[in-house]
Amino acid sequence: MIAILCGPMTDARAQQIDRFFSQGVDAYGTTPGITVLSRLRPEYEPPGIRADGFVINTNLAQGLGYDSNAIGQPQAKPSLVVQTEASVSARSDWGRNSLKFNAGMNSRQYPAQSQQSTLDWNAAVGGTYDIGRHQAGLDFSHIKSAQTPRDLSNPLLTAPVPYTVDSVQSSFTANFGRFALVPSLDFGMWRFDDASQSRTPLTLSYQNRNVLTTNLVGRYAASAQRSLLIILRGVQTRYVATVSGQPSRDSQGVDVLAGVEYSAGAVWRYRALAGYQTRQYASSAFRPLSGPTMEANIIWQPTGLTSVTGSALHTIADASLTDNTSYTLSQVRLTIDHELRRNILLQVRGEADSAVYPQNAGSATLYIAGASATWLVNRRVRVIASYDYTHRQSGSSSYSESVTLLRVGFGL
Repeated sequence: MIAILCGPMTDARAQQIDRFFSQGVDAYGTTPGITVLSRLRPEYEPPGIRADGFVINTNLAQGLGYDSNAIGQPQAKPSLVVQTEASVSARSDWGRNSLKFNAGMNSRQYPAQSQQSTLDWNAAVGGTYDIGRHQAGLDFSHIKSAQTPRDLSNPLLTAPVPYTVDSVQSSFTANFGRFALVPSLDFGMWRFDDASQSRTPLTLSYQNRNVLTTNLVGRYAASAQRSLLIILRGVQTRYVATVSGQPSRDSQGVDVLAGVEYSAGAVWRYRALAGYQTRQYASSAFRPLSGPTMEANIIWQPTGLTSVTGSALHTIADASLTDNTSYTLSQVRLTIDHELRRNILLQVRGEADSAVYPQNAGSATLYIAGASATWLVNRRVRVIASYDYTHRQSGSSSYSESVTLLRVGFGL
């Protein structure tokens, strides 16, 4: 039996704008241009450990809460949820060149619905080497995660399905004053474990694939936060296993995008990428898919203590359906952060995702709303209380879920 699954990692696809543009400014106080999240608070930041030119940071967080629908199904089954998070990172503080390492884990256990429990982890190592005014970069990463019944369009899942992603990224940045040319190469190997759903074994090797992405980026920096981008990208996907009687799902595509980053005084910051995507498939059973793509991020800072961040994404995403290889993903997010006091941070957030499948294969929508309060007790301890509500509609199937969680974090 083959499950009908949809690609789980919408967040991963929304990272392009952060990769190609600057990550924001870190500074102290309420200086214009400093958001609530980027503001440095040295009296509440873990000091880290210095060792032979490296700064090492570790974090541990333990959470306890209640999930109204731990199984992600229309017929809700609740459970307590016990969440454990841990991470360690090390980065060099050399004047030239760099080396970094980070690893983390996230355990989410449901005592009343143990089959829904997951243990995700990741590890990455990479660095840069300066060659005059130019720079070469190389990164390796491993991710172990799982598709779950809560994902955008997984109504047929009854339990998590583990998968791994191993990737290598290489790049070279050639700097010519304000202009930079950045060729890069990304190679990722996606591997899915076989699983069991409602005591029925599932063979998921048909999802195993290798993805090769080549990028050529031209960037012009008019100032520290005012820049223009042109991106040419080629994407090649090869599935390493075939399903008897099913056409090949291999594909290749070309993306062309233009981007702009602009700060309007101390109040507004705009970042946007827009262009056109195409996907051509090896089998004539799949029609070519093409269309506009965009990703935008806007930050509004009405005061030094409040930041409003809005983002939008529209792109072609890889699917895990047996009769469709890709779908159109649209996503909008709105987050409001407020510094009530120096050590008390409040947040409200909302998100809407939509997946539309070609060849009249249906659609799915996901709505998320949440709020949290963070108390920075001191440099090593923080307490976070959060509430999130999720509603998904996939064809005639729908489910709702509320999660209340209290976490205590410790850092070095």
